[in-house]
Amino acid sequence: MRYSSLILFVLCTGVTNGALPLPSYIKPCARNDPKLYECSAKHGNDAIPHIIKGDPKYKLPSLDPLKIDEIKVAEGERTQAGFTLVVKDASIYGAKDMHVEKVEYDLNRKHIFHQVFVPRVEIIGKYEVYGRLLLLPINGHGDINITLDNCRITYDADFSYETIDGKDHISQRNQKTQANPENMHIKLTNLFNGDKMLNKQMNEFLNQNWWKVFNELSPTVFSMFTRIIFTMVVYSLIQCCR
Repeated sequence: MRYSSLILFVLCTGVTNGALPLPSYIKPCARNDPKLYECSAKHGNDAIPHIIKGDPKYKLPSLDPLKIDEIKVAEGERTQAGFTLVVKDASIYGAKDMHVEKVEYDLNRKHIFHQVFVPRVEIIGKYEVYGRLLLLPINGHGDINITLDNCRITYDADFSYETIDGKDHISQRNQKTQANPENMHIKLTNLFNGDKMLNKQMNEFLNQNWWKVFNELSPTVFSMFTRIIFTMVVYSLIQCCR
């Protein structure tokens, strides 16, 4: 799996940019506030639209759509399936409609848990696939569209504050993400050398068994998306309760 250089830059600068003061759209909550979780969730939701649309001052690009050079699910790599799927020039839509539902902090252990709701996540790109998916042979290359409906995404991680050269930095570790959609739709064009009947049948089969397909793709495709988005969102939420 390869991220674009731009996304790598965002991840590095977005969570460690201590050279600039916090932007005005990231508002703090008091650590001893009895409603700290509610305050942080509200301020996080207020900040998300600004973060998602980008902020040139903080070198943050727009995250909707999120552009990824290449996403690869390879046989033997974090999946039990015997297939290889490569999606290139991917665009992922939906982050702008994300809503923080739940925020929990353990400030002593420096542990965070967040849950967000995204009404629709859509991945569009060019694909190549070969091997066996859900025990059936599959091969082809063309356009791909994967859409998740009413997706709840959870994220938990440990974090710490570090001072480097007199500047505060945020470091995260032990990150875990999980996506749980209510439904998934998948469409692949030009399967089986353009055989329209086989293409139609395979797409119908994949959509009828969408949860199994989702589980095969989730360790790489959706985990990557959620980690990038949460890196930006968690940055704002951690800052809210400092």
